[in-house]
Amino acid sequence: MVVSCLHVFFIVAVLIIPRKIICLQKCYICSSEVSWEDCNSYSKTKEVVCPLRSPNCVKGELTCTSGEEKKTVFYKRCGAPEKTCNITAEDRPSCPYSESGWSSHFDNNCCDGNFCNSGSSQKISRAGIGVVMVVALWPLTDMY
Repeated sequence: MVVSCLHVFFIVAVLIIPRKIICLQKCYICSSEVSWEDCNSYSKTKEVVCPLRSPNCVKGELTCTSGEEKKTVFYKRCGAPEKTCNITAEDRPSCPYSESGWSSHFDNNCCDGNFCNSGSSQKISRAGIGVVMVVALWPLTDMY
């Protein structure tokens, strides 16, 4: 089996260079006070390229409580620059207006990968990508 320098460089690059340097995170964004189905509707969901330092996508629910009244805001966003499961303050959904005010609770789920916040949160590691690349390049090693 002969492996060229180009193959070795490519495999090392995939394993060492952080994916965020190679490409920007892409996420779905939407908000709905009705349901997830409403948030996921074609008219409300948008595909966006996240800011450079956004490490993940977020899918969550904001629960707003005022006395006996309770409302839920369903949302999808780009993650905040930190490695936490948060969204930026300026992009955070808010409770609807109420004269008595609301108490609120955010429940976020984060994921890493383009458009991963469409539904489930699945992660692929750089090592996993490297294994896939080695298997994909394996037939090329017999050509030399």
